[in-house]
Amino acid sequence: MSRAASPNRSKCSTCPVDGCSAENTADDPPLAGWRFALASSGLFLGPLVLMLIGAVWAAETPAAQLCGALAGLGAGVALSVAISGILRRVSKDNP
Repeated sequence: MSRAASPNRSKCSTCPVDGCSAENTADDPPLAGWRFALASSGLFLGPLVLMLIGAVWAAETPAAQLCGALAGLGAGVALSVAISGILRRVSKDNP
């Protein structure tokens, strides 16, 4: 018996299982509009900018540049994750 012919069709559009606990969030995305654009550009460009700043700041030797770039990349990723978490909470509170 295929899924389409199953008598236990759920009212949830996510899956065909009755009593599914999944929430249908298609109408309420956590990030939308300018918040989505800001979060996506921050997640992509923030670590790259901080990586460049770290490499320029430690420009004495190639090994120091590499360490500075990796430290800047790590800081940029951590900062981007924190900012996107804040934006997600704000967008859920203020639709």
